[in-house]
Amino acid sequence: MSVTNLSAKLADFRKLSRDRMQTVVEKSLIRSGTAVIVESPVDQGRFVANWMFAFGDYDGTTLSGEFSGEGEKQGSISKLTSNVSNIELGSTFFMTNSLPYAQRLEDGWSAKGSKMVDRAVINFPAIVADEVGKVR
Repeated sequence: MSVTNLSAKLADFRKLSRDRMQTVVEKSLIRSGTAVIVESPVDQGRFVANWMFAFGDYDGTTLSGEFSGEGEKQGSISKLTSNVSNIELGSTFFMTNSLPYAQRLEDGWSAKGSKMVDRAVINFPAIVADEVGKVR
């Protein structure tokens, strides 16, 4: 095997490995974030519509206006999917909800939303392991 051929094979392997890592990261973040969104309590939909996604630093934006309820869940999942598809390996991904009552919901103010973020964090390693198994 020539050095050029070996170099090309190593370059191909590196690209394949990086592509697989990218897939695992993207799918893991989407699954975990979707779980939080789905478990978010929906009254008029304002809370679930206010999940924000960013890289490098959190997004403290909040949305106001008219919300229809359950439709905001799919909108937030679409935002999540769109944002995650732009992730660069090694960057920090933030999923935040800056509404003033977000922490109270997490702490049990609503039985539906209680510990939605905690559960996602606890389940994240299992999600990553599952996604790794899919790309082998």
